[in-house]
Parts: sequence; C-alpha cells; structure tokens
Amino acid sequence: MRRLRARYETAFALTTTVLATGALFAFSRLGAAARTRDVLPPWRMAGIALVERAPAEEFDGARAIAPTEADYQRFAAEDSAWRRREAQLPDLVALKRRAMSERVYVLNRAGRRGAAIGVLHRWTSSHPRDREALLWLARLLREAGRTDESLATYRQVLSIGEGER
Repeated sequence: MRRLRARYETAFALTTTVLATGALFAFSRLGAAARTRDVLPPWRMAGIALVERAPAEEFDGARAIAPTEADYQRFAAEDSAWRRREAQLPDLVALKRRAMSERVYVLNRAGRRGAAIGVLHRWTSSHPRDREALLWLARLLREAGRTDESLATYRQVLSIGEGER
C-alpha cells in the first residue's frame, strides 16, 4: 500500500510541475510577463534581411478610423433592406402546437392526465395527421388504462405515411 501511495504522490508531483510549467510558458507568450522589444538574434536575421521592416516612427501618430454619419446611414439602409427581404410571418400553427405541447406537459406533470388527454383529443381532432401528438395521446391513453382507445390511436398513427403531416 505504501508503494502505491508513493507512486501516486510522485505522479501527482510530476503532473503538477508539468502543468505549472506549461501555464507559466503560456502566460509568458500571452504577454503576462514583461516583454522587451521584438528583436531577433543575429543567427535568425540571415533569411529575414530580404524583407524590410517599416520604421516604428510611421505608426506612432496613427489614429483610429471612426465611422462617420454616412457609414451609419449606409449600415441602417442595408439592415432595413435585409429585414424587408428576409422578414417572415410567424407560423401560427407551429406556435399553437408549441403552446399545446407545453400545456399537455404541465398538466401531465401535475398529475392531471385526464385534462392532458382532453387537450390532445381537441388538438388531434383538428389536426388528424400530427403524428407526434397522436403518439403522445396514445401513450397517455395507455398509461391511463384506456387500452382500446390507445390501440385505435396507434393504428391511426400507422395509417399516416412516414413523411406526411
């Protein structure tokens, strides 16, 4: 047992050391440590002599480029054109279906399975090709002990084609 503990402690110490070294290296590369001016050693300068560096004095007086009022107007015009082109009315059937499914879920979780079945019956009577609602209704009917109605609902689901709605 002592050998196992000693091995574990050694592995832990090595892992901690490696992680700490890696973190220090990462922080030094990110600029957390103080940096000196970017100067290459002489042995690395041989291949870079072909490319000239811009003098640092050229960038000392550089100013930020701020957007103008014309830029804002152009962006607003492009945004309104995109909104007109891409605008879509909400799908009311999808919104109603989501509200129905949330209501059924809440009723079922509250133990009011009869009310949930009633909501699903009303929905499936007006949307007889909604497979998911029919499957949910069949499952709730089976859980309520109404096996014959559940089987009839499962048969109705099987009569609907796979890709149909």
